[in-house]
Amino acid sequence: MKGSSSPILCRSAGSVDTREALELVKGIWGGEDYVPEVWDHWLADIDGLLAVAVWQGQVVGIGHLSDLGWSEAWLEGLRVAPDLQGQGIGSRLHDYFVGRWLAGGSSVVRLLTHEHREAVKAMCANTGFEPIARVQFRSGRASQGAHSFELAANDAQRAIESLMGQSTSRACAGLMDLGWELAELAADRLLHTPGIEIWSWRDGQGWLATRRDPANPDPEITLCTASREGLPDLLSESRCLASELGVEEVHWLAPDSPEIFEALDAAGFESDDPSEFLLAYERCRR
Repeated sequence: MKGSSSPILCRSAGSVDTREALELVKGIWGGEDYVPEVWDHWLADIDGLLAVAVWQGQVVGIGHLSDLGWSEAWLEGLRVAPDLQGQGIGSRLHDYFVGRWLAGGSSVVRLLTHEHREAVKAMCANTGFEPIARVQFRSGRASQGAHSFELAANDAQRAIESLMGQSTSRACAGLMDLGWELAELAADRLLHTPGIEIWSWRDGQGWLATRRDPANPDPEITLCTASREGLPDLLSESRCLASELGVEEVHWLAPDSPEIFEALDAAGFESDDPSEFLLAYERCRR
């Protein structure tokens, strides 16, 4: 801590830290931080690492390193007490996670941050991370109407081949969204990740992979593929699919691509702040 003789200690978190950790995030993002919803899951995650930064006996920072399988790790939920930001806590915690990742076995670690977070961007640059993709969160309200989607259970192989070869993942450094976790596109992931459903659109003119989380039933677009002319219609009809599924919205962490954004605009997908983008960073083991 700047100007203090008391060191910042980073260590694995336990249930004893729950009260202070949740108090820390209470005022972040206007009280709408997702951390309280996933804290217990992170605590129980034996394959990942939930850690806290402690200063003068108090929890002043938290974060989670998730094991995505396929030798990939994801760094998420890095938080610092609002009244202590700018004191080097975030950097200390980030360095702790990087050190633990280097001591582990995964070959790549990634994270996502808001484009305007200059301190985080500098922290990434100082620890060997490189920006690999730019994305924007878009939402489409469920809409009444007909759609041409059918589950691709009987045509899974054709669906996988199309999604692997021609999908919008290409605009996102070859990554797919697993729910605010970007991971390498792989056929086994599409087939075996819980919550992912693959849909045929217009008898194979397009394909859509969605993911639904039990805690949040609104489907998230993992990736999709269609012709340039067909993509707006596919996205528009995904809103009708959402209505049929009985949910309020369909979401996409959409890659920054003029073609994709034109299709999203035409299909009625909106952003709370059109100027708000997120950057994905990656560090590979040398």
